[in-house]
Amino acid sequence: MNRRYPLSGFAMSVSQLNEHSLWSAVLDKSDLAVASGAVTRTDGEIHLCRDRGLPFYFKVISALCHKPHEANLDKAVYQKLDPFLSADSDILVGYVGDHHQLLLSKFSVMEHHLVIAAKQFQPQGEPLSHEDFEILWCLLRAEPGLAIYNGGLHAGCSQLHKHTQYIPTRSFASCLIDELLAREAIKDGQCSVLAGLPFEHLIAAFPPDTQVDAVYGTYEEMLGRLALFPDGQHDISHSTLLTDRWLLIVPRSQSSFDDVHINAFALAGYFFPKDVETMQLLMAAGCMNVLKAVAEPRKEQ
Repeated sequence: MNRRYPLSGFAMSVSQLNEHSLWSAVLDKSDLAVASGAVTRTDGEIHLCRDRGLPFYFKVISALCHKPHEANLDKAVYQKLDPFLSADSDILVGYVGDHHQLLLSKFSVMEHHLVIAAKQFQPQGEPLSHEDFEILWCLLRAEPGLAIYNGGLHAGCSQLHKHTQYIPTRSFASCLIDELLAREAIKDGQCSVLAGLPFEHLIAAFPPDTQVDAVYGTYEEMLGRLALFPDGQHDISHSTLLTDRWLLIVPRSQSSFDDVHINAFALAGYFFPKDVETMQLLMAAGCMNVLKAVAEPRKEQ
C-alpha cells in the first residue's frame, strides 16, 4: 500500500484535486493520457551492466530521438516553444500552490515519469526552493523513486524553463548510490563524500521519518560547501538527485559524452539512451568513465 503524505501549505486546484490525493491523481491522469495517446508506455527491456562491481541500468527509449534539446534551439525560438508556459491539458495533472504545475512527461522513460515545472518562467540553473523540495518530498514518500534537477546549461537539461523530474524506481533491482552507501557505511545526517564516485560531489543520507525542513537545510549546506553559487551567480551547472533516503549534488563540467546528453538519472546508474548503438557506445566506454567525464574532477581534500 502506498503511503500518502500531505503537502503542508499547498492546495491542488486542477480537476478538483486536493492535497491528500497527489499520487492518485498521477495514476488517474496517466491512465487517461495513455488511452488518448498523449503519453506512450515505455515497457522496453531493462539491461543490467556492472562496472567496477557496481550496477548500471540501461533502457532504450526510441522516442528520445525526437526530443528537442535547449542546446539546439535559438533562445528567441525557444521562448515560443516553451512547453511549460501553456502546458498541454492532456498531460497536466494539476497545479501545486501558486508556483508549480505537475505534468506527465511527454518523453517518458518510465511509467509515471513526472515533470514538476514552475508555472512562470524561471531559469533552469538557479537553486531549488523550499517549495520545490516540499513537492518532491511528498512524491517520494507517496511512491519510492528518484527526483532529479538538471541545473544549468552543462547539466544535461532539455529545457531552459526551471523544472525537476521524478521517476518511480521499483523496476530496478538496485541503485548505484544505494550500493555505495551500504559499502561505505555513511552515517545519517552528515554531508559526506563517497570513495566510489571518482568526481566532485557531496552526499547526505537521511534517517527514517526525516522532515523536509531538515532535507532543505542539508541542501543549502551542500550548496555552500560546493561553492556552487558564489556572489549570487545562477549559472553554475550541477546535478541534484533526491530520494527519500539520500541527497546527492554533483557539479558538472559538460552536458554530453561523445555527443550523448547525460542527465542526472545517469548519476544514479540509470541510463536511457535513444537507441541500441548509443547504449553499446556507453557500455563500451565504461559507465563510471562516462560519469567522470561529465562531472567536475574531485578536489584534493
